Amino acid sequence: MMRALLVAAFVIVAAGPALAQETTPRYERRTLDEWTQDLDDAAPAARRKAVFALGQFGSPALAAVTRALADPEPSVRVAAATVGRRLGPGALPLLIRSMSDEDSSVRKAAAESLAAVATDSPAVVNALAAALSDRAMAPYAGNGLIRVGRPAIPALAGVLSGDEAEAKRNALTVLYRIGPAAIPVLIPAVGDRDENIRSAAVSILAQFGATAEPALPALRAALKDPAPRVRSTAVWAILETKPDPALVISDVLALLDDGHPEVRAKAVSAIGRLRPDASVAMPALTRALGDVNEQVRISATHAARAYGAAASPLVPLLVRGLGDNELLHDATLTTLGSIGPAARDATKALTRGLADPNPLRRLGALYTLSKLGPAAREAVPAVVKAVSDPEARVRKQAIQTLPALGADPNRAVPALVPMLRDGDAMVRADAAHALGQLRPPATAAVRPLVTTLEDEAPFTRFRAAEALGAMGPAARAAVGPLAVRVEDPDLFVRLHAIKALAAIGSAASAAAPALARKVAGPDVGERWEAGGALGRMGRGAVPSLIPLLREPGYSVRQVAAKALGQIGPEARDAVPALVAVLTDREYVVRSAAIDALGAIGPGASGAVASLESLRQRDPMVRSSIDRALQAIGAPVPAR
Repeated sequence: MMRALLVAAFVIVAAGPALAQETTPRYERRTLDEWTQDLDDAAPAARRKAVFALGQFGSPALAAVTRALADPEPSVRVAAATVGRRLGPGALPLLIRSMSDEDSSVRKAAAESLAAVATDSPAVVNALAAALSDRAMAPYAGNGLIRVGRPAIPALAGVLSGDEAEAKRNALTVLYRIGPAAIPVLIPAVGDRDENIRSAAVSILAQFGATAEPALPALRAALKDPAPRVRSTAVWAILETKPDPALVISDVLALLDDGHPEVRAKAVSAIGRLRPDASVAMPALTRALGDVNEQVRISATHAARAYGAAASPLVPLLVRGLGDNELLHDATLTTLGSIGPAARDATKALTRGLADPNPLRRLGALYTLSKLGPAAREAVPAVVKAVSDPEARVRKQAIQTLPALGADPNRAVPALVPMLRDGDAMVRADAAHALGQLRPPATAAVRPLVTTLEDEAPFTRFRAAEALGAMGPAARAAVGPLAVRVEDPDLFVRLHAIKALAAIGSAASAAAPALARKVAGPDVGERWEAGGALGRMGRGAVPSLIPLLREPGYSVRQVAAKALGQIGPEARDAVPALVAVLTDREYVVRSAAIDALGAIGPGASGAVASLESLRQRDPMVRSSIDRALQAIGAPVPAR
């Protein structure tokens, strides 16, 4: 036993030094002291490698790295400045000193390290702020100040009050990144001696939007800045602060006399943003539309849109822009369209545009005429001619414009019907749609539209069905073909065929059997659509609806009962069938049958006994039955 204890003690004592050795920090199997000795190596590469290795030991290597910062070789000092960020807070003074190194690469490395570990310590912030004047350090110093955030603002204010232009530009960039908290410091910069600084400060304030409202007095003062760039930017900045228009409009109007066209253009645009009363804006925009500078005229044209019909006094001046370059031409078209019918005096000029060799201009003129509506009806003959334009997109717009102008169907139909055979499916579809929009309904177009129901393109068939529906009872001649289309392969064609039959109403009762088949079919959406259509057909649909009350699907029975209720008194022949479903197992069917009997009214007197009996048995429908009995004219039992 004693021998075993002695052996164990020997093992522990012998192992002790080995365990201690293993806990000594090492990098690449070498200790801190061993790497420190390499700082005395004659080879710069060895010293540089030693510094990077020492950085792996953290704060214990601070003294050794401090030595390296005094090394005569710049690359060694760069290495020391680079690893400084790993050495903890004690390294901050060393990094700050290194930012004064004679070698720019050392200063750069020191600034980068300090930025990475920057704190709001005054010494750190001031060092980074001072570095903004050094081209090598500025990007890294800026990042460090951004990292510090608001506590860096006083130091940056100091930079802005100095004379070094580059440092001030860098400070503005940092303040922008810090955000609206920097606004109080930026306001004085709006009055800086340097035009570039003033312009940048105004631009930054603009990007802070409404939060920059405290800067408004300075920005208004900047409207009188000697530099056009600053004045122009100040207009933008003022708008972004969302000021009370009454407060700044006089300042903006004064700029219409500015000697620089860019400033005048910005001021005119501001009128559209501020939207002063038309009595103030129209004279100003009138002046601007006569400006010698094209950009000012374009800006005035855009600004006029904000006033809609109130801008009609500008129409004679706006029309002049139709003969100008593309930018002004297009802006004029859009603005005339925004004025709408009040721009009727532009009709002749727009009509002339339909003969322009440029198809885009013809297209724009047509679209603008459509926005003027019936007020531009005198353009109809020219639009009719444009329906056969060689460009498909122009033909399409001309087709869409005719109904918008309120064209007489007798004039429009002969132009539109041939377009139902156009080689472009979209043109055919638009022609069908336009025929449906004409008022009064273009009955002469019914047969051509019926033919179009056979078009190879589903979208065109759908538009033809839609157009026939838009004509309502005037399209009664299309009932048979529409009844066929309720079985079209395309869902949208089927739905619009059903809608069209519904719009034709009682004149479409011949299609009731086809619609009844849709009610009994598998598609729930079509079922309800067809049921609604049958409900609009009156007495002629009743024979087709009665059998549906005996269908196995409860939704079919419900739709049929609702359709009969929609028909109302003319559905009295369905009363016995409705009475039969008063005992239906489905509540929605019973409820629909009760409502239908009430809608039929006195003609449903034969159902009174059944309703009274159900009232006693089924409390869920009692209130519905009371309403039905009252509509029928029968006494309502007391509750």
